[in-house]
Amino acid sequence: MNSAIEMVRTVPEVKEAILADTPAVKNNRFLRALGELLLSLDSTREAVTPFPFWSQLITVNPTFGERSEEGHMMQHDAQEALSTMLQQLAGALPSKYARLFQGTVQQTLKCGDIPDDAGNVSSAPFAMLQCNIGGEVQTLEAGLAQSFNETFDARSDVLGREAKFTKTSRLSALPEYLFVHMVRFSWKNDIQKKAKILKPITFPITLDVAHLCTEELNKEMKPMRQRIGERRDKEVERRKRGRAEQVEPEEAVSEVVPLELHNESGYYELCGVISHKGRSSDGGHYVYWGKKGNHWLIYDDQHVAEVSEEDILRLRGVGEAHIAYVLLYRSREPTTKKPVVPF
Repeated sequence: MNSAIEMVRTVPEVKEAILADTPAVKNNRFLRALGELLLSLDSTREAVTPFPFWSQLITVNPTFGERSEEGHMMQHDAQEALSTMLQQLAGALPSKYARLFQGTVQQTLKCGDIPDDAGNVSSAPFAMLQCNIGGEVQTLEAGLAQSFNETFDARSDVLGREAKFTKTSRLSALPEYLFVHMVRFSWKNDIQKKAKILKPITFPITLDVAHLCTEELNKEMKPMRQRIGERRDKEVERRKRGRAEQVEPEEAVSEVVPLELHNESGYYELCGVISHKGRSSDGGHYVYWGKKGNHWLIYDDQHVAEVSEEDILRLRGVGEAHIAYVLLYRSREPTTKKPVVPF
């Protein structure tokens, strides 16, 4: 739970929305408890016991109150705790933040055994992308591509039998913040429990999801991507000239932030990671790694320390050490509000 709280805390708009004290927040004890917890964490360097918030968490999701036969609190999945928080937030955020976490995916389902099947197209909201890491997948990008292009067998009502189906997914609306769940736990029939996939999976500091978007969305994003490309080229040229050369200061450009926050380019910057150490989903230890300013910090319960970007990239996975489990990407720099520039 602690790591999930810290991940949500990375998003400044969450506290801003809760403290706005709208009727939806006033009527939601869970969000009021979350707001009080975030204020407490920001007002002290001492450890904070999140008992009032935990009490509300088990009210909306009793699973997190389960105890072992010995009476001890049971280990629970950090991704499930995070999903519970996002679900509660989704129903209470003002319109400005409607797409803070929520995007839309367009899915096309076709039966391969029916010639010229036009397919069934549908749309659905999402708050977290699933990254499948089975088979030969070694990168986040490959795992997402696998999740977005599925082939499976199912019964066809038209044919009256089992048939081959393909489901192609494409993003039709992007959220301001993008959560990615690395699906590392899968059910094993032979041992009758969840087992962890320990293999290394690399992930980028800057993520471009344009290839996962619909053609229509790519057309909408084209102007912003061109602007970002020009900004990147100027910065690359500046770096080539070196620090010794006198460089004219860049003119201050005021960014036009959309009234409804959302990603306008397809580019995201990594700003948070929940990692898991151990082999079982019922045990082990979750830790949060978050970016604050230009620095990365590790939040291991009450212990906080600075780490390097190289430490973050090592979370791709090495044996039973901490491995990235949930990734958080943001669309723009939180202080300047400038869109992410890929390098």
